[in-house]
Amino acid sequence: VSQVQEPKELLNIFPLFYSIAIHFDKVSITGRSQAVEILLQLISLELIDVQRQIHRGLSIDGRHFHLNIIKMLSCLIAEYIIRFDNDQTNKSPDVDMPPSKKCKKAKASKTNGKSSLTSDSLRDKCLKGLCDIIQSHIKPLWDPSIIDEQFVKCVTKPCYHLIRRTDIAKNPIVKENLPLILTIMINKFEHAREASIRFIQAVKLYDNTSLAIEFLKEIRETNFVAAEADNASAKTISTFIIDMARLDPNIIRTHIHQITGLLTAESHHIRVAALTALCSVIEKLLSSNDLDDGQIKMRDNLLKILREHVHDETGFIRQHCLQLWTSLVIEKKVPVTQYLEVFELGLARLIDIDCVVRKDAVTLVMHMILIILILILTQLELNLKKHKMMLKQN
Repeated sequence: VSQVQEPKELLNIFPLFYSIAIHFDKVSITGRSQAVEILLQLISLELIDVQRQIHRGLSIDGRHFHLNIIKMLSCLIAEYIIRFDNDQTNKSPDVDMPPSKKCKKAKASKTNGKSSLTSDSLRDKCLKGLCDIIQSHIKPLWDPSIIDEQFVKCVTKPCYHLIRRTDIAKNPIVKENLPLILTIMINKFEHAREASIRFIQAVKLYDNTSLAIEFLKEIRETNFVAAEADNASAKTISTFIIDMARLDPNIIRTHIHQITGLLTAESHHIRVAALTALCSVIEKLLSSNDLDDGQIKMRDNLLKILREHVHDETGFIRQHCLQLWTSLVIEKKVPVTQYLEVFELGLARLIDIDCVVRKDAVTLVMHMILIILILILTQLELNLKKHKMMLKQN
């Protein structure tokens, strides 16, 4: 096995590497380390070769060949991550944090200059290798119309396995690579729906908020341009954000600064998703009558953001912002003291240059008129009852 030098040789020895994962406990830590080093070397060689071949142009057979190699390497390295993380016999004393330079020197002196092997260090190597695969330009290997759910499940399985550990976010390698892998899978492989559910489950069950912050940072730093393909990616990411806000708005409220940071994204789909997420926080968490001063301040700040984006330079943003306001009005989530401002927002957009924006402005104004009439009638009814009571007393 140590003589393996080309990725294509993996086709013949794949069962051997997979048997190591199956019989993990029976293989020495040295044997596992050798397997990992060979796999990482094969990953490096394959990624260089496949980038070159994609640039030159791949035949159908060539595309299928490299796709099989990539999937085999991903499957093995993903399985090894889980096996190493579950291994309790070769854990390092400090499970989560890579050793400091002083610790490294001390360990080296104790082992006559040889570095000690731990399951955690090998797990981190595998995670970095998996991230290298996913970061590479491998999407052209798949048919554009096909989403390889088996590959997506294979790659994301170790990520969700690691998310369950509340202490894992202390590890800088995991903290850097895990959110990046998930973001790319959402971005390029349409993993938004399942990711939102699995991610929220992890945060709620294991209280893993530090990885949530890193995940939202990764989304915020993703560069979406106006190209059609990237536009589709932005739509997928926006679906994830909206689903996350719908399923658990507390995550959005906890990391509100990460979400407001998305309001400056180039993609209008991402900006709409951020506004929708903020609206969910208002609707589900900040609309009761017993809010404290801090909650009232947060609600008013979020409503101010929604008001400002009604006048956004992009018609798509203006339209969706008016729809969000209409939703808040219908659900009676807008403070009565702000009704006049909301009414004026709708009136101002009645002369918008964009037809669809004017249409949504009409809808908002109509609902505001109805709710104001109801308030007036309610007040008149109360006044009438009050006068009747006074007459009876006299």
